[in-house]
Amino acid sequence: MKPGARSAAFAWGGVADVTAKLSDIRETAAPFFLYAHVLAPHPPIRFHADCSFHPAEPDLQGWSPTARPAFIEQLACTNTQTLALLQAITASD
Repeated sequence: MKPGARSAAFAWGGVADVTAKLSDIRETAAPFFLYAHVLAPHPPIRFHADCSFHPAEPDLQGWSPTARPAFIEQLACTNTQTLALLQAITASD
């Protein structure tokens, strides 16, 4: 997520939010199970392909076929963030 995006309403739910918490997660006594379900790439569309913030209404059920291009952009962001998370996990595990 780009700097400053947290100040915008509803700018959460990306994979980068899990990555940002890795140090806290690693402090958990072992063994433990982590279930992390992120909102992205589900609607609403909150991220552009470069992971900059896309203003969105907090409607988790709304979907319009006209949103398909924006959904694909958000999916590109989600994929980038997921690869970064996997790299961070495998680098230390």
